[in-house]
Amino acid sequence: MSEHTTPTAATTPPEGRESDGRFAAVNPFARKVAALRTALIETVTEDDMRRIAEQLVVIARLGDLAAIKLLFQYVLGKPAAAVDPDTLDVEEIALYRRGPTAQEVHEAACERLPADAVAEVLRVERPCLGAGFQEAIARGVLGTKGDGGDEEPEEAAPSPNGGVADDPRPKMTGVAPGRRGPVG
Repeated sequence: MSEHTTPTAATTPPEGRESDGRFAAVNPFARKVAALRTALIETVTEDDMRRIAEQLVVIARLGDLAAIKLLFQYVLGKPAAAVDPDTLDVEEIALYRRGPTAQEVHEAACERLPADAVAEVLRVERPCLGAGFQEAIARGVLGTKGDGGDEEPEEAAPSPNGGVADDPRPKMTGVAPGRRGPVG
């Protein structure tokens, strides 16, 4: 036997296979399909497509289920997955968690907005927020620490009712609920 071997059928991979024997990812009809698509695109005009679409709509209106299905698939697309009402709240919370926090939004707004716009935002925000959060916002905007090191605590203003808490119950106004005039 000779030491020199010539390539044989055993060393050359069969058509459609790679050198290690695996199938090659080749579509044998890809060139043919591409040529047919090219011919179709070159042949069909916009006016042809309009007339065909109009005929499809007419056939669908007459009740042909295949025409209706084809029309819907191309006009509306695939329908969205049905919503699970049991997981709506969980999905909504997950959506909020993916977004920025209120503090991040506030900080970004304060960094990018002009001072007069920040002041306007604070005028709207303050009545809506609790006292502790208001102080934190003010410290963030003013850039102060808030550890109370150098500042003296403010003395609380005297209560006009002698320190007795206000009655939380609603007061009678002389107007019955749901009426516009005095009770009568």
